[in-house]
Amino acid sequence: MNFKSFIKSLFSERMVETSGDAKKVLRYNPNDFWDKPVYLPSYKGRLTTSKIETVESQIGFKLPSKLIELLTIQNGGYVNTTGYAILEEVYGIGEGFPNIGEETARLRSEFDDPKVEYLVPLNGDGHEFICLDYRFDTENPKVTRVDLECNEEEVLGESFESYIENDLLTTQELHDLQPIYTSTISIEELEQILKRYPQFIIMDMGYNLNGYNQFRIDSQSFKILGFAYDLYVRKGFIRPSEEKYETMKDLMPETVSQLRTAPQHHKTILKFSTHETADLILSALKEENVEVTIHDFTNR
Repeated sequence: MNFKSFIKSLFSERMVETSGDAKKVLRYNPNDFWDKPVYLPSYKGRLTTSKIETVESQIGFKLPSKLIELLTIQNGGYVNTTGYAILEEVYGIGEGFPNIGEETARLRSEFDDPKVEYLVPLNGDGHEFICLDYRFDTENPKVTRVDLECNEEEVLGESFESYIENDLLTTQELHDLQPIYTSTISIEELEQILKRYPQFIIMDMGYNLNGYNQFRIDSQSFKILGFAYDLYVRKGFIRPSEEKYETMKDLMPETVSQLRTAPQHHKTILKFSTHETADLILSALKEENVEVTIHDFTNR
């Protein structure tokens, strides 16, 4: 499970039975589908009818209406996901790497496999992709994970809509999920408090990795106990080391919350590796009279 994505996933839940085993389905909210902050190199600007017509001409298929709906909200970027079939990013429509049109063309030119003519990648890493799969229905594609080097594939959803709206979690995955906490103190104040406790090692992870301040809390044996993040972040970010930094750095300057359910006066997100480590760190914060609120994943 992608930890960073899970922290900001805002889903409500219901129970279903699948193959005789109880599993949880976390239903998505389209307004919370996209990750915050927006990684600006992945964002392709406002979606237009012209952009849609151009890419559909390139790929030879109509894109699912639910995908168009989501790209209208935000045209490309990282998304909130949970469960085994993680979709960490959705390519946008328009110019600049990565985008759906160019990635589809690259897939078809690099792999000598007849099925790639019917695949439209939503994201990938060179040889493994999560794709719209038009082999069985040229109007309503499935969502398939394909590994073109190992010749492996797995259907993740019978349609794009069913794939993103129903994210199954196994019993073990449910057990592993930990609540999210927020606090009224700033991340800098939190760091100074925890540094006073010899059982904790604070590992500063910096601002530039994800566009906000963050640090890791380790034990003296360097076991990861938890993480702390800024709750409020700049809406868009790009790393200073990246080629387009100067042209993109001033885009989306407004401030947004990473967690919709957090009280407005809170400042920091906390996430722990286990219930035991949560108790350990929260006990220290209680000694310091720090206000902390729990945000369990089941009530989002």
